[in-house]
Amino acid sequence: MSFQAVRAHFADHRMHMLGCAFAALLVVGGVVFGAPILAIFGALMCGAMMLMMVWMMVSMAGKHHN
Repeated sequence: MSFQAVRAHFADHRMHMLGCAFAALLVVGGVVFGAPILAIFGALMCGAMMLMMVWMMVSMAGKHHN
């Protein structure tokens, strides 16, 4: 897998990247400001974004095999 393919993949899925970047900022902000609920919400949000990405990959892989 080349870096070009990785870059093209991330360009195609900007919303997932932006969502996870925002969630990471929430985690960092929660740690810096001592707000554990903010950090927990950010971690859950990032996890949800990654699960959606995996679900999309599995769905796309299933369509290619049929």
